[in-house]
Amino acid sequence: MAGLDLFRVYSRTITLLAGVTIASLSQAQTDALSFQQAQQQLLERSWAYQAQQHDSNAWQQQADATKSLYLPRVELLAAGIRYEKQYEFDTRPITPSPISDTYFKQGIRTQVNATWPLYAGGKIDASRAQANAKVDESRAHVLQRSEQLSRQLIQYYFGVQLFAAVAHVRQEAFDAVADHAHQAERFEQQGLISRLDRLQADVALSEARRDLAKAKRDLTNAQAALQSTLVNEHAVCPTTPLFVNHISPAPLEEWIESGLALHSGLAILAAKSQQAQQQIRIERSQLRPQAFAFTTYEFNKDATPLTEPDWIMGVGVRLPLSTELNRSRMVAAAHLRAAQASALTQQAQADIELAISSSYRQLEQAIEQYQLLAADHELAEENARLQAAAYRNQQATSLDVTQARVALTRSHVQMASAAFDYIQALADLLMASGRLAHFPDYFGDITLDTHLPCGA
Repeated sequence: MAGLDLFRVYSRTITLLAGVTIASLSQAQTDALSFQQAQQQLLERSWAYQAQQHDSNAWQQQADATKSLYLPRVELLAAGIRYEKQYEFDTRPITPSPISDTYFKQGIRTQVNATWPLYAGGKIDASRAQANAKVDESRAHVLQRSEQLSRQLIQYYFGVQLFAAVAHVRQEAFDAVADHAHQAERFEQQGLISRLDRLQADVALSEARRDLAKAKRDLTNAQAALQSTLVNEHAVCPTTPLFVNHISPAPLEEWIESGLALHSGLAILAAKSQQAQQQIRIERSQLRPQAFAFTTYEFNKDATPLTEPDWIMGVGVRLPLSTELNRSRMVAAAHLRAAQASALTQQAQADIELAISSSYRQLEQAIEQYQLLAADHELAEENARLQAAAYRNQQATSLDVTQARVALTRSHVQMASAAFDYIQALADLLMASGRLAHFPDYFGDITLDTHLPCGA
């Protein structure tokens, strides 16, 4: 319980880590966004996500179009015609020779034709089911794209918080080392310390200055990446802090079960498998007879040839005897596509189980690492305080003070990094298990109250 208490108590230290007051943040115009707001903006402004949605909507329209496959096909035919017909009647022995004449006609022939499928060998049902499976696949692609964008946002959004925390720590370390260097200079002038001690303080100050400059550059780069990702006009100031949820995750088996049921990649493969199964039915239907009803009606009977009726209706059967394609081979190809989809599904399931297991272990390691760092932080903080007091009483060297300060700074940075690693491991686990949409739910038990002040 002592370790857990330390974990809870020293989680508050991240308040200092991420309490960034970097001049560039307070002076430049920024847009303060929570993670949920940033996620919503990303989906609204991402061209890739919009393209995926358009593709899904297009497949839905095509699936809706197949609903009328059971209905008759009706077409109106209009044609200007001109023809002549020679005919002969054998009237002998009434007349000495046959009677013959030529019949000439021209006009506008208009007719309506209708064909109604009665039985298509299962092709219509299979075509509609295949179209719906393509809609399911496109929706799974939309979900997958959303998850990919959200996962990228988690990386960049909390990356800004991490670098902001590091920049703040480096700023505090620089200020402390600068005060120490100034104090060392006074002590040297008073003859209390040697020139070597003062030089050690100057070296530490130079190193702290370099670390601070690098931290500010890293923060600027992280903000630029986040701003570009969100397609935002101004720099983005995250308001959702770094966090570590100390509640132990659910058992590994539950995560694996969730991943096998909800993973968007498996949903895509399931839809492809369904399409392959329906393609088998479609190919088989080409080998079966088809029954249909048909009718034709002539509107302009004066333009109808004498040998053709004014209207006709009936029922027909069409049986394919030979085609340009080897239908048996096409059926075999469809079976192979179905087998391919099944094999890909099996491989994907194995990969998902591995990804979940790996992410689960990384999440547990991140929690453990933070707990250990929280316990060590108290020692580093107390050591820095004691070394500073001892130096003022000439009981410690300048090197002792700077080393203690470096150790404290490293402890701050490691704690922020551990929180960031926890967030990334949690995101990986949620994504592998198909539950990334629940990522904000873990904000409810935040044990690190970090905050990034946002300037206007």
